[in-house]
Amino acid sequence: MINGMIRVNSILGQKIKEFQVVDLLSNSELPKGVYFISIEKEGISMTKKLIVN
Repeated sequence: MINGMIRVNSILGQKIKEFQVVDLLSNSELPKGVYFISIEKEGISMTKKLIVN
């Protein structure tokens, strides 16, 4: 997935972080909570729930 975008949103829909797929995201960068991860590439997007304990 080169040149894709990933967005991390809070459960309230606030954008927490956005980065290119080539970047790495460590769960240690996020406070404990529930987030939604949106992955987009070539006009196709997918959203998944992420729980950080």
